[in-house]
Amino acid sequence: QTPEIFHCVADIVGDYVTLKSAGGGSMKGLCPFHEERSPSFHMRPQVGFYHCFGCGEGGDVFTFLQKMDHVSFAEAVERAATRAEAAGFDGLAVVDSPNLAGDPWVGLAPAARETEHLHLGTAVTNPVTRHPAVTAAAAVTLQVASAGRFVLGIGRGDSALAHLGR
Repeated sequence: QTPEIFHCVADIVGDYVTLKSAGGGSMKGLCPFHEERSPSFHMRPQVGFYHCFGCGEGGDVFTFLQKMDHVSFAEAVERAATRAEAAGFDGLAVVDSPNLAGDPWVGLAPAARETEHLHLGTAVTNPVTRHPAVTAAAAVTLQVASAGRFVLGIGRGDSALAHLGR
C-alpha cells in the first residue's frame, strides 16, 4: 500500500491566513508577510506552493513555516511531520532539490525522531544534482532512524527511472 503523502500547504497556511477560493483550484488571502487590504497571497494546494504577487514571497509548506515561525528548515520539517501524523496522514515527502529547499535528509532525520507511524521520504531526487550513492546512504540512514518507515517514491517520467537496476 502506497502511503498518502502529506504535501498540502492549505492545512498549515490556513492556520495563519484566512483562505478563500480563487477559482481554478487556487486559494487566496491577505499576505501574512506584508500589510495589504486586498488579497495578493495565492496558493495552489494541489501543487503545494504559495506565492504573494504583492511582495514576492513564495515557497512550499516548509518555507512558509520557516518564515512565519522563524525556525530552521529542519525544525519546519519536524513541525510539519508532527502535525501530519497528528492529523492522521500516512506520510510526508520533502522535495530533494537544492534550488527549492534545504537538504531533505537534514529535515527528515528529526521528523523520524519525533513521529512514530509517519512514512518519510523524498518526493523527487535528481541524480544529476545529488549522486545516487549519496542518496542511497542517506536513505539507509533514514530507514534505520525511522525504524523502517522510509519510503522511496518514484513517479512516471522521473529521471531517476533511467538509473534503476544499474
